Amino acid sequence: ITVEELASLVYMEPTYFIRMRMYRAMEYLSGSNLSIEEISVLVGISDSAYFSRLFKKFCKTSPSEFRKAFKN
Repeated sequence: ITVEELASLVYMEPTYFIRMRMYRAMEYLSGSNLSIEEISVLVGISDSAYFSRLFKKFCKTSPSEFRKAFKN
């Protein structure tokens, strides 16, 4: 099932599910020592480069910069 199909089943926009993934990724980045590759898989994106591009588009910062800011 695709994100678009799932969204249409519950009468929501597909972007809502992407936002949920990014919020979950932010939790993992700020509260764990998991690698970015591991986090991308946990949020359902198997390509970590694609995950990083999506994260940067959503958060205006890369996953590693986000984590670094949280650790400081």
